[in-house]
Amino acid sequence: MLELRQQDAIEVFYVFKDGECVDTWAVAYDDDGLLDDDGILTDIHYEFRTIWVSKRLRKQNQRREQEVATALKFACEYCGHGSFTAERASKEMQMRRFDFGRRWRKQIAPCLNDRAVVGALTLGMKLLAPQYEEGDPPCRFGRGSLNGQCPRESCLSWYQPWGRCHHIAPFCWAIGRKLYPNLNWGFISGEYHTVVVGYSSDWQEPAWLMDILLFREKTAAESLAFVKSREWKFHATLPEYAASFFSDPEVAVKFFSGESQ
Repeated sequence: MLELRQQDAIEVFYVFKDGECVDTWAVAYDDDGLLDDDGILTDIHYEFRTIWVSKRLRKQNQRREQEVATALKFACEYCGHGSFTAERASKEMQMRRFDFGRRWRKQIAPCLNDRAVVGALTLGMKLLAPQYEEGDPPCRFGRGSLNGQCPRESCLSWYQPWGRCHHIAPFCWAIGRKLYPNLNWGFISGEYHTVVVGYSSDWQEPAWLMDILLFREKTAAESLAFVKSREWKFHATLPEYAASFFSDPEVAVKFFSGESQ
């Protein structure tokens, strides 16, 4: 399967037929000479399909628009959509859901003993259960037994304390910082749910959204909508997020930032 890298993505399109959204496509550059004879290549990746177009069009805006339109038309007709209209997704909708299952063994597992990751995990779980100790299985503090969870040490399920999204979020934050150190990472937290987002300059236009508990059943946009279904707030740093659990956040944030006397 082809790898869709962040820097390759151009646009995300929603395909409508008779007023109903029937497909979602991402348009990406071809990086390794993988285009077919028709100049396009399609692939299924994560929660949307991908159209690969020529990398030489990166700076040729008008030509790029024409080729993308041609590729999208070909792909949609190939999928049986016939006549259609396509709308570019908003920047918020272009954020991608981080697939923990797909990336666990090769990318996340090597980070599990990193001190920054362990520290963030321990902090988050102690906000829930002060008796939590480094090395304890996070899943033990969730409600996984109610849904038949059978966790295995060092596997994804071990780090899924069901019903404790607010407390496992620091672990996701640390993983995001390890894998994508070029991005800023913050928390979007609401009464019902918390997610972690990675962004370049504006947190309202994230490139990645991490939701370790619901990533299999919700798209990035759906996870974010769930967070925002009740009162919510953005926290730019881990100390700020941790402080939000206390009655006096201003004092708490100084403590977690190491600024207390």
